[in-house]
Amino acid sequence: MTRQTSSRPPDFNPRVLFAVAPIVTFWAVRQLVGTQPAIGASFGVALFVFVFKRHTGAIGLLALLGIVIVAGGALAGIVLNSDKAYLANDVVGDFVTGTVAVASLLYGRPLFGLLARELSPRIAPVMPEHHRVFVLLTLLLVVTQLTSGSVRIVMLEQFSTDQYLLWSRVLGWSLNGALALLAFRLIARAMANGVSHQVEEG
Repeated sequence: MTRQTSSRPPDFNPRVLFAVAPIVTFWAVRQLVGTQPAIGASFGVALFVFVFKRHTGAIGLLALLGIVIVAGGALAGIVLNSDKAYLANDVVGDFVTGTVAVASLLYGRPLFGLLARELSPRIAPVMPEHHRVFVLLTLLLVVTQLTSGSVRIVMLEQFSTDQYLLWSRVLGWSLNGALALLAFRLIARAMANGVSHQVEEG
């Protein structure tokens, strides 16, 4: 009896959109009140999103690392009364994610494979976590994160806070959006090929 596996494209979780809530909160409160209340409100929203999502596995680990980094940035920003000190958590997050991705490749469990299989259960039966597509995507993740982190360092030094909030998001969304689109296409193609092979072997 052949196991039935859907060949439809992977269904990624739309709750990733919650990621924009903390920075939107920071911008809005900063316009109305000031730096320190904005940092506190932004961290509060980030903490709420972290608790609300309640992820486990690789996604949970990245979320935990993320909230720890944001907490460190919030503490620095409040103590120094500095927008830039708080926003530097973007740079730290980029480099930490890139480092974790490199470590996952060295360990033989590409980060992209772990994340994709958790986000879309239909992927797991036809694509092992060490699939060559996941290796390629994890390498590209390293490149995008290191690029983003490096450019954001320059932005923090050269741009005003409002300019940084705008252009750092444009940078991040552009790089991550392009990678997500490529990942969707490559994973969908690999899933279709995997299902075809299963049918032939069955």
